[in-house]
Amino acid sequence: MLAEIHQQSVLARSWAQAGGYQVAGIADAVASFAPTCIAMIARGTSDNAAGYAKYLLEIMGGYVVSSTSPSTMTLYGARPRPGRTLCIAVSQSGQSPDLVQSMAAFRESGSLGIAVTNDPASPLALQADHVIPLAAGHEEAVAATKTFTCTLLALLDLASAICGSAPPDRAAIAGAIASAIGNASPTSNASPTSNANAADPADPADPVDPVDPVDPADALAAAVSLLEPSMHAARHLLVVSRGASTPIAHEGALKIMETVGLPALSYSTADLEHGPIACVQPGTPILVVDSAGPAAHSMEPVITRLLSRGAQVVQVGSADPVAGVGAHIRLPRLDPLAAPIVEAIPLQLLAYRLATAFGRDPDQPEGLTKVTRTR
Repeated sequence: MLAEIHQQSVLARSWAQAGGYQVAGIADAVASFAPTCIAMIARGTSDNAAGYAKYLLEIMGGYVVSSTSPSTMTLYGARPRPGRTLCIAVSQSGQSPDLVQSMAAFRESGSLGIAVTNDPASPLALQADHVIPLAAGHEEAVAATKTFTCTLLALLDLASAICGSAPPDRAAIAGAIASAIGNASPTSNASPTSNANAADPADPADPVDPVDPVDPADALAAAVSLLEPSMHAARHLLVVSRGASTPIAHEGALKIMETVGLPALSYSTADLEHGPIACVQPGTPILVVDSAGPAAHSMEPVITRLLSRGAQVVQVGSADPVAGVGAHIRLPRLDPLAAPIVEAIPLQLLAYRLATAFGRDPDQPEGLTKVTRTR
C-alpha cells in the first residue's frame, strides 16, 4: 500500500505530461447525445470517486446527477425509463456483476454508457459505449490508492471536457500530489523504482504553492500521535468536510475502516450539524478535510464548535488552521475543484500509519479481497 501511494507521484506526472486522459472523442459523443441527466453507477471506493464527479458535473455544467442504486435493477427488477440519460460507471476492476447488469439495463433503455476502469477488457468495459482506461498499473494492496487517484484525475478530465470548461492545471495538480507525499514514505517500505522516479517536492518544475515549511512527514507524525490514542479510547473516528471535498472525507473514512478495523463515520459538516454532532464528546477523534475555496468559510465555525465540545481535531487541507486544532496537515493551494484530488493523499497515508500503529497489516485487511463482486 505504501509503495503504491508513493507511485502516485509518477502517475500524476505522466498524466500531466500526456495532457491528461484522452476524453475529447467521448466528450464529442456526449455532446451529440445531448443528455438531459446523468446517472453514476459505482460501489465502495469507486462510489466516492463518482461522488466527486457528481460535484464537478453539477458545478461546471449544471447537470442533474444522480447516484444510482444498482439493487433496484439487480434485486427488484426495475428498469430505467427510456430517455437521454448519460450513464457513467466507475469501477477499478470492472468485475462486479451488479455494476455490469446496471450498465446493461441503462443501455437497453437508450442511455449512452461510459465506463471508467483500470481494466479495459473487463465485463463492465465491454458493456459500455466508451471506456476510459485508467492505466494505473497493477494494484496489489487490497485498499485502493493509486487507482482511486487516477480515477479522480480521469473524472476531472471527463467532466471538464463534457462541460466545456477550461482544462485543469495538470502540472500544478501533479506537483501538489508530489508535495503531499513528500518523503513520508520510508525507503525501507517503498519500492526502489517508485522512490527513484518520484517527483521532487522542491523541484522548481513543480508549480506547488510552498505555503508551509513543515515537512509532510512531520505533520503526518503529529496527526498520528494525536489520533492513535484517542481512537484507542473512543473506538471510532469521525471524518468531515463540505462541498466537493465531502466524497474525499467518505473515502478517508473507508480507508481507515479497511486498514484499521474501527468504525469511521463520515459526513458533510452540514449534515453533521443536523444531528450527528450530538455524538461528539470530549476526546472524540475527528479528521476535518478543509481546503481554501467556496466551502471554507462554512467550515471554520463548525471546527470551532467541535473544539468547544472537546474533540481531538486534525485538520487536513490548504485552508488556514483553526485555532485550537491538535494537528494540521497543510496542502498546496489549488483550484477548489482540483483540491479534493490532493486531499486524498494524506488520508491514505494516515490510514497506513494508523493501521501499523494498531498492529494491523494495511496490505491485507481482515475479511477483504481485492476484487469484490456483489449482485
